[in-house]
Amino acid sequence: MGIETIVRESEANRIQAQTWFSHPEKSKVSFRYDERETSSIRSISIETFLSFYSSNFNREPFSILDIGCGQGQVIQYLNNRYQEVELTGIDSSAQAISSAKKLGINAAFICSNVENIMQYVSNKYDVIFIHLCFGLFKNPIDVVNTLIHLLSDESCIYIVDLDRNSLRDGLNTAQSREEEAYLKDQYRASLTLAEFKQLLCLVTKKQQGVSFHVGNSFIGGFDETSSQFFSLIRNNNLQFALRAGVREQVKQSQMPALLHGWIIKNKRYT
Repeated sequence: MGIETIVRESEANRIQAQTWFSHPEKSKVSFRYDERETSSIRSISIETFLSFYSSNFNREPFSILDIGCGQGQVIQYLNNRYQEVELTGIDSSAQAISSAKKLGINAAFICSNVENIMQYVSNKYDVIFIHLCFGLFKNPIDVVNTLIHLLSDESCIYIVDLDRNSLRDGLNTAQSREEEAYLKDQYRASLTLAEFKQLLCLVTKKQQGVSFHVGNSFIGGFDETSSQFFSLIRNNNLQFALRAGVREQVKQSQMPALLHGWIIKNKRYT
């Protein structure tokens, strides 16, 4: 079955998954779980794309867009690292955006569905980050096609998301029936590794100067014997985040394997 058909037939699952962030009572469950189980993964993912960017483009990013920014945790982390980087976050939850704005960060926070992002931004971004919310988009193919147009000449989109085939492992991290229900809906809305690869292949195949990589290895989805893995792992900040993540996982459940997807644009070689 082609990825366009898969995406179309699974739309109801993504709509159901979204209710855990739009419904007041359900959002309490999702927020509690995510802060407990995914905060260390978030830090590792941020340091992964920062390391990837600097190793591939020999500079730090000038602008970063966080898709599904929630209450601004990623933007706050980045603001603590970089005072001069242009930071933008977008989320459909008015409550989350209100909380993000109260952080007092020099960043732009947009309250909107990502599908409408072109109404709010005209800038190009060096990094676009999509962390554990890819399965919430009404049509992820359309979203990625739109986001590619927001990439600068030296840039990347980094997507981290659940793997539908890891549902059983994911449920082991739940601490209540409500969390089990939350996770079941999130995993049902997600893709498998093969489907994810199909999707990124589809959206990049006609794009000049754009390539992609997918995987489910822990560090950016890159095989531990690859040159890219060794390039990333030498980064001191990523090493620190990994050590902190190991300490956190002693207290938490073991996080199931995740999907990692990269869309890389480099106009220098076109």
